Amino acid sequence: MNTSWRARWSALGLTSVTLAAACGSSAAPALPGAPTTLVALPPVPSQSARPEPASTPVAAPDYLADGVAATTSRRAMLLRRSPLRYVKGGETLGDTEPPTSLGGPKEVVVLSEDTSSVHILVEWPDLRLLLHAERGAFAQVPLKAIGLASAPDLAVDEGVGVRVAPGSFLVEKERRGSSVRVEGQAGKVTFEGWIAAEVLGVVFEPAPFEPTSGAGHVREGTAVLASPKGPTLATFGGYGGGQAKRPFSFIVEPEAGAPAGYQRIRFRTRQLELRGLVASVDYRANPKGGRLGGEHKSRPPKGIMSDSQRGVLPVGSSLYAPEDRSRVGRVLEPLPVYYGLGPPEPGGFVRVELFAGELGPISALARAADLKPEATP
Repeated sequence: MNTSWRARWSALGLTSVTLAAACGSSAAPALPGAPTTLVALPPVPSQSARPEPASTPVAAPDYLADGVAATTSRRAMLLRRSPLRYVKGGETLGDTEPPTSLGGPKEVVVLSEDTSSVHILVEWPDLRLLLHAERGAFAQVPLKAIGLASAPDLAVDEGVGVRVAPGSFLVEKERRGSSVRVEGQAGKVTFEGWIAAEVLGVVFEPAPFEPTSGAGHVREGTAVLASPKGPTLATFGGYGGGQAKRPFSFIVEPEAGAPAGYQRIRFRTRQLELRGLVASVDYRANPKGGRLGGEHKSRPPKGIMSDSQRGVLPVGSSLYAPEDRSRVGRVLEPLPVYYGLGPPEPGGFVRVELFAGELGPISALARAADLKPEATP
């Protein structure tokens, strides 16, 4: 019996759709009247329906934690006690008018800055503070290592003269156009010269020189010259005694090439490199050698406040800003404080007065639970 091709396909249960799917190629639509089998494909997920990855909240940095100073190389030289604030735009901390000097610049860590102020971390052996300081509270310092010229219109002599490291404290004495005459001091060595105004700024990255050993000594009060009849570049300290009594206090490195009656020397500390001529009578050899430079740091003594109670904040205690209770200080060693000078503070806080190094007396909030009575002898 003759069976049509359409009947045979139907008997086998095949259609043009299933054949096309099996062959993986497109096929003509099924003929009219032929049964069809639909192949279900897995649904394609909508792009908008995909879940977003969970975002991990970023914790605010704890600038009072140990090791923060090592995470940034930016520094500034704080020069004045005011205007300083715990909170930007808040009440002034300590002295207000006129802004008083610290008695010398203090290097601080720069956390951030804008055109008007700098957020800084200040540290002493017993205390760490976060402060906002207006830019006028800082010294203008060289932002890179720079040599000083002996006149505003002269180029710097790389082989002779004074060279200072970034952040060196300089006092501006005069301006001529784009040049600035500055004076400075590194230890007991005083110097002066001219630099370009454009190299001065507030925030710098330290790059100290490497102090070197020396095999010579020079007397106190010795002038360092660019040439026998040239200008004085620097002076090694000052001494009020007679010529014969001036001690040989400064260790220097002798260099060759001096004219008769002079010795060429180099003196280098972390902040200063000095090369020039000294009179032969002010120099003597030091066979044992030695180390150049040296620094001394001291902490001012703590004072006494009357009409108050004395207490101690233990290590790890925090200090808080009176304006918004933000954490602005951390105690590193047992810290004597004075309290009871003002009305009680809400929230378990107490206002305390303390001495913060060169800043002198300051006020902050502490938690009453942290305050311990002062030990009596």
